[in-house]
Amino acid sequence: MTDRYDARWEEEGSWTVFDVFTGEPYERGCLVLIGMPFLQADDLTRFLNAADRGRHTLRDASSDGRIGSKRR
Repeated sequence: MTDRYDARWEEEGSWTVFDVFTGEPYERGCLVLIGMPFLQADDLTRFLNAADRGRHTLRDASSDGRIGSKRR
């Protein structure tokens, strides 16, 4: 599975966390992950990718009956 988020260096020397599928900076509500030092961007990229993998795992398990099934 391809990671959805990555960090890129910006010309002014800061880092941006972006969605590799859209090329846009990560944004939720008023939070936009731009203008950060490398270590912060790297940590947030790892966190977001782990959360994204977790969502896919839960969705896949739910769709094939491993979660939420009333079978016993």
